Parts: sequence; C-alpha cells; structure tokens
Amino acid sequence: MRLEYPVDQDAAEKERYGSGPTPSTSAKTTSGKSSSKKRGQHGRHKVHSKVHAIHKIGPHGEPLELETMISIFSNQCSCIVREHVPITYQDWRKVPDDLKGAVWGEVKRQFEYPPNQFDEDLCRGHALAIAGKALCNLRSHLNRHCAEREDIIRRLQLHQASRLERVC
Repeated sequence: MRLEYPVDQDAAEKERYGSGPTPSTSAKTTSGKSSSKKRGQHGRHKVHSKVHAIHKIGPHGEPLELETMISIFSNQCSCIVREHVPITYQDWRKVPDDLKGAVWGEVKRQFEYPPNQFDEDLCRGHALAIAGKALCNLRSHLNRHCAEREDIIRRLQLHQASRLERVC
C-alpha cells in the first residue's frame, strides 16, 4: 500500500494526512542498515573531532573527573600516540622531544584544561606518561600477535614437510 497525495492539494491538506513512512521508504531503511556498523564493530582507536573539557586537575596533572572522562583521556592519548609516534622506538624515553611535543600539542588541542588549575609542566608530564604506556602496550600487542602468527606459520610448514616425507 502506498500513500499518494492528489496533485492539486495544498500544504494544509498534506499535514492532515501526515508524513508517515511509505512501504517503499521503510523497505529502504531496513536494507540500508547493512551500511551501518555491524555487530562487534566499534569506533575505537580514532581521535575524536570534538574538544573535551576537563573541569578539575589533580596534584600530579591528572584529570579528576568521572571514570568516563578519565577513560576518554587515556584512549585519546593512546590514539594520538598511534598517529604521531612510529613503532620503531623501543623505549618512550628515546622518542625525540619534537615528537613528544607534537603529542602534547594534540592533547592540548583535544582537551580544554581549566585556566585556574592548569600547570603545563604537570599536565604535560601526566599526558606523556600515559602516552608512553600506550606506546609500550601497542608494541607489546603487535609483538604478541605477530609472534603468534609466525609460530603458526612455522608449525604449518613443519607439518607439511613431515607429510611430504611420509608420502615419499
């Protein structure tokens, strides 16, 4: 069934009928669902486009907010490190100061600190400490998963070689 309006109706009469979905548009919305995120997909590891406000800072430069804000701060620092710092650095202490400055600049761009509590050295130290942990975690994750894959490939090659020896 499809709702159609006569050609000569004015806007008042169209409002009377309402603008509910027609079967053709509702069919499009259900099939259009496939273009959205599928089950199990989420938007992690992306730098947000909006600026987050921090309302209170602790004595060591850490944000004293709800757990959600603290997790957003940590996740965003991790995303910024993934974008700006190459994984070739074994240790965060060996990362050049210009890269650390770029990370800190991006953190300041993403988060608005309260002007009356803002101590740049403390906040910078806390943000870069989280960034260092994020780089370490990223390298560990990559190493663990790549090592597992290499081990699986090596076992498959040994298994295939043993099968060929049995055949010959």
